[in-house]
Amino acid sequence: MNNSLSDALEKFGLPAKKEFRKDIISSLQEEINFDEITWEMDIDGTSEHRNPGYTHCLCLQLFSIGDMRDCFIIFKANPPFTRHEDIHFLAGAGIIETIKFLEQSKEEDAEEIYNTILSFTEASSSEALSEWSPEKIIKYWKEYYN
Repeated sequence: MNNSLSDALEKFGLPAKKEFRKDIISSLQEEINFDEITWEMDIDGTSEHRNPGYTHCLCLQLFSIGDMRDCFIIFKANPPFTRHEDIHFLAGAGIIETIKFLEQSKEEDAEEIYNTILSFTEASSSEALSEWSPEKIIKYWKEYYN
């Protein structure tokens, strides 16, 4: 696996176009599967591991599309969610919208993602939350990557 962050940015863009959603999900699933396989194979220390920058970029690109269903694969690809900038990726459709979606969801990780987002919101100031937006997160990372 020699995928790079620049490959992902060139291929899908930032913000990513909605037509690339399935391709990004497929690439992210490959990264998750690759990681699971290599941890089992890495007995002699010779197998390679996924590029965390590439995985992070794919999560960001999926976040930038703003489909709240994507929080599940982003959550699987990027645990543990302890850094605020990573927690943001779970709420590409917006914090309130994603929380409401998760309250109704029957997906396996819904409760854990819900609690993760809630703990983030409780730890953040009301001013920070009122200023939060997916667009600001995308802008920050776009400037960071340039």
